[in-house]
Amino acid sequence: MRADHEELILRNVSLTARACWSLSRAYADRGDGTPPMLIHFIVAGGLLFHRMAAAKISRMQFDSGLLKVVTDEPELIADIQSRMEDNFERIVHGLQVGVASGILARELTPLGPSFRALGMVLPKEIRDLGGHGGEIVAAAKRLGHWFSDDPLETVATRLRVEF
Repeated sequence: MRADHEELILRNVSLTARACWSLSRAYADRGDGTPPMLIHFIVAGGLLFHRMAAAKISRMQFDSGLLKVVTDEPELIADIQSRMEDNFERIVHGLQVGVASGILARELTPLGPSFRALGMVLPKEIRDLGGHGGEIVAAAKRLGHWFSDDPLETVATRLRVEF
C-alpha cells in the first residue's frame, strides 16, 4: 500500500464512489438482495480510509469475517469512531458521485437512505481507472460481504462504535 494512502482517497472521489459500489454489490449479492444503509458506508469509511486496515482487510479471505479482523488485529479498530466521524463527508461525497454517475441508486427506507449498486459490473471507464485503488476496492468488497452476514447492531458491537 502506498505511503500516501489517505491523500489518494482524499483527492480521488471516483475511487470512493467505486469502493461504495463494490461494498453495495457485495452486500446485496451475499445477503437477501437489500442494499446497505448509509451507516454501513460510514462504518466502512473508518476502515477503508485507514492504510493498515484497508491493506489487512484486502488480503483476508471472504469467509474470514469481521470477527477475525477484530480478534487478529485489534489495533485496526482503535480510534475507528473518530475515523468514521472524520470521514463522514468523504463517504457522502463518494455516494453522491456514485448516484450522479449512475453506478448507485439511493433508496429511502424506514431506517434512512440505502444505496443500491446498479449493474453487475462497473462500466469499463470506471473499472479501469488505474492507480493504486485496488486494495481499497478489494477491502470494500470484503466489508460488504461481512456486513451482510450480521445485523448492524452486531457490527457496531464488534467494532465498538456508536451511531
